[in-house]
Amino acid sequence: MRWTLPPLTIRQVLVGQFLLVVLFATTMVAVLVVTWRLPIVHEQNQADQGRAAGIAAYHVDISLQYAEQLALSLASSFNQSARTPSSEQAVFRLLLTQLTGQADFFQGVYLLDQQGRIAELYVKTPDMPRVREWLGSDLSGLSVWRGVQQQNRPLWSDQYRSPVLDKPVVSFIAPLSEGYLLLELGVDRLAQAVRQSAVLEGLVVIVTDSKGEVVAAPDMSWVGLRRNISHWPLVQAALQAQPLHTPFEVDGQVYVGTSFRLERLDWVVVAGYPAAVVNASERAALGITSATVIVSVSFGLLLLWGFSQLIKQRLQRSLDYADRVARGQYEAPLVKTGVVELDALSHGLEQMAGNIRDRQTQLQAIIETTPSLAIQWFDRDGRVVDWNAASESVLGWTREEALGKTLDQLIYTPQQGAEFVEVLRRIEANGQPFGPYEGPILRRLEQPAWILSTTFCIPDLQGGKLFVCMDVDITELKRKEQAVRESEEKFNLFFQASPVAVAVLAEVEGGFHYLDVNPAWLTLLGYTREELVGYEATLNETILPKSVLQAVFTRLRETDELGGVLGKLRRKCGETLWVDVYMRLVRFQDQNLLICSMLNITDKRAMEKELRQLNSALEERIAQRTQKLSETIEHLQNAQAQLVQSEKLASLGSLVAGVAHELNTPIGNGMMSVSTLEFRLKAFRDKCANGLRKSDLDAFVSQVETATDIAMRNLRRASELVTSFKQVAVDQTSSQRRTFDLASVIQEVVLTLQPTFKHSPVQVRVDVPDGIEMNAYPGPLGQVITNLIQNALVHAFPDRDAGQVDITARLSADGWVDIRVQDDGVGIPVDKMDRIFDPFFTTRLGKGGSGLGLHIAHNIIHGVMGGQLTVHNRAAGGAVFQMRCPFQAPQSNGDMT
Repeated sequence: MRWTLPPLTIRQVLVGQFLLVVLFATTMVAVLVVTWRLPIVHEQNQADQGRAAGIAAYHVDISLQYAEQLALSLASSFNQSARTPSSEQAVFRLLLTQLTGQADFFQGVYLLDQQGRIAELYVKTPDMPRVREWLGSDLSGLSVWRGVQQQNRPLWSDQYRSPVLDKPVVSFIAPLSEGYLLLELGVDRLAQAVRQSAVLEGLVVIVTDSKGEVVAAPDMSWVGLRRNISHWPLVQAALQAQPLHTPFEVDGQVYVGTSFRLERLDWVVVAGYPAAVVNASERAALGITSATVIVSVSFGLLLLWGFSQLIKQRLQRSLDYADRVARGQYEAPLVKTGVVELDALSHGLEQMAGNIRDRQTQLQAIIETTPSLAIQWFDRDGRVVDWNAASESVLGWTREEALGKTLDQLIYTPQQGAEFVEVLRRIEANGQPFGPYEGPILRRLEQPAWILSTTFCIPDLQGGKLFVCMDVDITELKRKEQAVRESEEKFNLFFQASPVAVAVLAEVEGGFHYLDVNPAWLTLLGYTREELVGYEATLNETILPKSVLQAVFTRLRETDELGGVLGKLRRKCGETLWVDVYMRLVRFQDQNLLICSMLNITDKRAMEKELRQLNSALEERIAQRTQKLSETIEHLQNAQAQLVQSEKLASLGSLVAGVAHELNTPIGNGMMSVSTLEFRLKAFRDKCANGLRKSDLDAFVSQVETATDIAMRNLRRASELVTSFKQVAVDQTSSQRRTFDLASVIQEVVLTLQPTFKHSPVQVRVDVPDGIEMNAYPGPLGQVITNLIQNALVHAFPDRDAGQVDITARLSADGWVDIRVQDDGVGIPVDKMDRIFDPFFTTRLGKGGSGLGLHIAHNIIHGVMGGQLTVHNRAAGGAVFQMRCPFQAPQSNGDMT
């Protein structure tokens, strides 16, 4: 049975047509927005978030890559230097010192032994004495050290606080042939690299370690508080290598973003934009949808108004009312005709008028209250007829200020105003809308902005045409596009300006073809960009044999990254190069890409070869010179021993000369007394022969007594000198160990030195109590006293009329004997205080000084007596030599019994 439509009234047809148009337009727009536009916007937001996280991760990863390559190079150099002489090892350690002193990137470099103890360290800190105390410290408690020891391969550590520097660091440990190399990087430096990557306004970047503890954040107080965000779904998803885009909250503000895991450290980078920014694109799409609905409604109204015009001739009376309705006069009723259809039409027109009035009110409300869609009405000359409230906020001019003016008086330049009028002419001619198009404008007070605009025409109430312009403010969107473009330009600038040769290759049919290369790559190989881009990596084996590259690609697919010496490459000119290469496979937009960087090490290898040859030659020369130096040192030691012995004999000879001179007086006086007595005896004998008187006998007896007393006193003096000299001479020549009284030994030494200072203005005073018995070597001790007194006489009193040398001795509380020899002379210059005990050091070179006196004294006290000899200046003037000796000297192989 065939289905047919029931009879329809005119009102039903008109209303149905209008509703179908609105429903169709709304449905189409809604379908397009939901199935096409919103997914694209969502994918773009996710791509922006992933790109931001990738850039931040890239900044950290490239720093870690640089540190890792440098650490491996240092480890290789150390292994080579360990098999070479000490001169090359010194060069390597100097390199480490300069590296930590000049590079702002590394905080410390450590050489650990097989047990994890610090053998050497090089850190950047002014407090080096405190740092040196860490030598020998045990770092085997670091988990990364245990991992390297078990796996025997380089590893990165997680964040920890350096025990030496007391600051958060991450470290890279590489095994050496004899120990381990540990490099520490400051976490604050990596955090700074992350913060510098967040160049887009509104972008928030947070970095955590593998435990979820914040390393870098917009609010760095999180780092100080050691805030942990491991419970965030984004962090958990990144640690499980699962992509996730979800909202998260930071300090009360909601962001939408994604996360990225750093392979080396298992750190997580979280990046996101404010939810308001992310949803702005979706709101723009919804705004466009709303505008389309309004356009559809308006188009339906135009169709309805046009259909009324068609039936005007047939329904004149109704058209008169319809005309009044079209002019907004809804109150005038229609006169009934008595015709059911016309009356029904009249009634329908009345209902339509009411509907139009209600729809106009709704449309006007929509136009006036929409917040982001600016709508303006213009006449054919471009003068403003009306605009809504959104136009006031978008363009900056109120409705009252804009009415009757042209756009070149408001937001356009004169040229733009003329072009806008020309656009209106074309729309009026062909009836086609113009746009959407975007362009710059000047808001009020000449504030620049960008708008997305569409212009079309509609009939006015007087039968003419009005031109409607709909604008959307895209200033913020343009700014973000510019920021993204600048970010891409910066990345491209880094790629092009990098001094390291870098190439990007795409996998094609099992091989790799050049996708892009930087100038450094072209300079290294000598080719032009056109000769490489699009061609296979080996360039038909003119750069590298295909078999070598296939082997490299096979290993690369197993590990995703590869580094080390690739081998010899051939440049375009035929020259061969040695290169150090780093390769990494990445997945980008469903395509496998190979990132390859190369470093020319040809000169480095040549220098290493020359350095090995030079070291070999230096070793031979050093061996020859070492042999000659050993012989020279042996001769000097023999000469020094002879000079010391000569100094001892010279001191004894001076003592003999002084004693001999001193003996002349008492012996001469004794001989004079005896000779006088002999003369008086002859005279007395003559008087006895001629007759002796009692007075002559008394005189002779008195003379005998006087002569005898003089002779006895002088001979006793001579005997004391000879006895003292004998004892001192025996002690100094034999170095015999015996028990002696300290006061007696010092008195004997001073007595033998009387001739030396007898005719000088210097007095020697001895304050040594009796009863201090020592079991030691009196001879060497006496020689020390002699040297100190003679040193004071020579040096302490230049051009002085008087002086005094005091010798004191006391028992100390710890059972030792303190002996002091001090003077009130000029003292010892401060700059010479540390050198006075050095052999051959004298201030009287060429004036009788040998520079061995104090050196011999120092050796005797420290070596023979087992004590200590120190010197300092008195506050009142003069020098003080203080000796601390035990009561019983240590046993010596040369002791005599």
